[in-house]
Amino acid sequence: MGELWRSQKMQLVQLFIQKDAAHDTLEELGRLGKIQFRDLNSSVNSFQRNFVNEIKRCEEMERQLRYLEEQVHRENAEIARKEPEKKLSDYSGVDGKFFSEKSFDLNALEGHLYTLEHELLEMNSHRETIVRGFNELNEMNYVLVKDSTFFDEGLSKQGQQLEEIDHEREGSILGFTTGVVRKDAITPFERVLWRILRGNMIFKAADIEELMLDSATGELVEKVVFIIVHQGEQATAKVRKICESFGARLYNCPESPKQRREYSEQLKSRIDEISRVLARSNEHSRQLLAAIEKRIGAWVLLVSKEKAVFHTMNMFNYDAGRKLLIAEGWCPVVSTDDVLQALNRASITSGASVPSIMGVVRTRDEPPTFYPTNKFTACTHGIIEAYGVQRYEEVNPAVFSIITFPFLFAIMFGDAGHALIMLCAALAFIYFEKPLSKMKLNDILDMLFGGRYVLLLMAIFSIFTGLIYNDVFGLGIDLLGTAWHYDEGANSWVRGERIYEFGIDPLWKGSENELYFYNSFKMKLSVITGVIQMTLGIIMGLFNHLHFKKPLNIICEFIPQMIFMCGLFGYLVMLIYLKWATPLPHEPYLINVLIDMFLSFGNLPAEEKIYPGQNTVQMILAVAAVISVFVMLIPKPIVLMIQHKRAVAKLAATHKNLEGTSPPDHSSSHDHEEEFDFAEAVVHQSIHTIEFVLGCISNTASYLRLWALSLAHAELSLVFYEQVLLNTMKYNWFAVFVGFSVWGGATIAVLLIMEALSAFLHALRLHWVEFQNKFYNGDGYAFEPLDFGKLKSTLLEEQLGD
Repeated sequence: MGELWRSQKMQLVQLFIQKDAAHDTLEELGRLGKIQFRDLNSSVNSFQRNFVNEIKRCEEMERQLRYLEEQVHRENAEIARKEPEKKLSDYSGVDGKFFSEKSFDLNALEGHLYTLEHELLEMNSHRETIVRGFNELNEMNYVLVKDSTFFDEGLSKQGQQLEEIDHEREGSILGFTTGVVRKDAITPFERVLWRILRGNMIFKAADIEELMLDSATGELVEKVVFIIVHQGEQATAKVRKICESFGARLYNCPESPKQRREYSEQLKSRIDEISRVLARSNEHSRQLLAAIEKRIGAWVLLVSKEKAVFHTMNMFNYDAGRKLLIAEGWCPVVSTDDVLQALNRASITSGASVPSIMGVVRTRDEPPTFYPTNKFTACTHGIIEAYGVQRYEEVNPAVFSIITFPFLFAIMFGDAGHALIMLCAALAFIYFEKPLSKMKLNDILDMLFGGRYVLLLMAIFSIFTGLIYNDVFGLGIDLLGTAWHYDEGANSWVRGERIYEFGIDPLWKGSENELYFYNSFKMKLSVITGVIQMTLGIIMGLFNHLHFKKPLNIICEFIPQMIFMCGLFGYLVMLIYLKWATPLPHEPYLINVLIDMFLSFGNLPAEEKIYPGQNTVQMILAVAAVISVFVMLIPKPIVLMIQHKRAVAKLAATHKNLEGTSPPDHSSSHDHEEEFDFAEAVVHQSIHTIEFVLGCISNTASYLRLWALSLAHAELSLVFYEQVLLNTMKYNWFAVFVGFSVWGGATIAVLLIMEALSAFLHALRLHWVEFQNKFYNGDGYAFEPLDFGKLKSTLLEEQLGD
């Protein structure tokens, strides 16, 4: 945990690299991942930098790789739809020198990607043409089959009757139009035909048994064969226009049965031939895509590395005279030797005549914050950084939050049975850690898997608090036997001499005053927890003041804050323990005791007396609390003004002594001289004091959410058990089964998911607001080095994430 206490020491380094060795040097530093480079060309447009053409090449190759990935994913989806037992990787890849090479350069990859893209484009275009022709032949075959059925059902006789009825009026001959249309359009299609032709038609339709390819969208849809018998050339023209508007495909069908049979045999022969051609084309395409799938991850990483290298080189200054690239970046002090070794390796690899040089630059710029984390601490550290990145070298609240965060969650969750289920889930995530880390999980599972160790601690602490509360699925358990005994003479329960060893005595579960007892216990426990954590936050502020050498903050902030917090709310915690430990003839409300410290100053009511000398102690604490407020408010701005005047006078004296020897360096004096506004300092200190004083009250009240959520969880568990599970046990086995199912579903959905999420969010708020505002600035910026280890081997996920 020591490496999490403060950020690692950082230093600003300057690198002098020969231009020919720059690429190899950045490759070594990218593999090391220990330098965050600064942009020395921030005033230069991104399109006017030295390596913009190389970046454009990399972006073009990324576009080509993205196209190849899309083709691989589409083919995998097609294989999964038609052949679930096969995968694209089952196909043998095509032979080729480039597919077998283990290492390759960017130029060779660029040419090969260009070839692969155009080859796939040609193959897809050729396959689309074949599929379109195959689809048309298949549709025509269905038209012949269905039309033969229509004719066999007497469509010709109905058409002849239609022609005889209107022959004298129209003077036209009978004709028919046949084709294929989407099934979802058949009803409006028939309605429009009926209205346009005024009912002078015969319409027949039959479903095609298999899904057909829609040429407009490329999707498999349901289609219908239709035939329309109508009269005259004008009707034929109208029908064709309507068919065109509905996207129907028309076919010419022979009228005689003999011609239809001969045409059908020809179609079947052509369909078989095209099927063989399409199968060979698909086989060749899948072999090529299988070879691409095996290598595309390495190609993507190579292009991403090259793009990151050239993007970083664009941040360097270029000395054209010496052909040097000058770079600056932040590096952990402990990694200096590793960086030097990486520079030496790069110089040897590139064959540079002059090795790269690294020097440390002294600067006043604030360094980035860097904490080395592992899979156990990364999640808690991420929770803290979600509020704001730590200022450089300020104490990291994650050191304590690793324990306090799951513990506050456990106080609110507080059920050993539900926590046991959560523990099993956390252990499953940890046990299957390696296979799950290689899988693509959805957002919710990915979040749970990333926080598996926090989930584990939350479950363990919840089991502990559940046993303390004596709460298992909303019910009490008798582990050690009650410390009370029943007095038959008094007809009541009497407390024995034995003290219950662990947690709450099981006798309280189900008693008449159970709710009152648990309310009182959990409310006081919430206040105690809150005061302890807020006091810890003030103490962590002391560590910051000591580290940054700010004695004024210790005197004017830390000491009065501790007096105010401990004198009021620490005293409240002491009263809670005294009330628990001391039997009293009356039970004073502690909140009234705290209020009367000020409202009834020096006049303690008799009903609020808990211990001897209480009135004097409370008077001293009240006066100390008031004085501490003024100590926080007044001295600091005055001291800051005095320090500023002394600094200005000292600087003026230094300039006076330098007169006659050399002109003063105004730029240097401007760096050391800072403007000071006394009114602004007073306002700032006033806001800070008011925020702390009111915050102590509101933050302590905010910790009562621990009590409220714990009570809500326990009562919901009890309601689900009594109203859902217990009531169904009065009936038959089927009712018991239904009741158990509903109870289990409600337990998982409400108590394990919704209540757990609610407790998680409230614990998050208590850390961000009530705990961290006592010491945490959170205005730093994270250390983001050039690190090839963070690059992804796919572009589609990155595109979806964006």
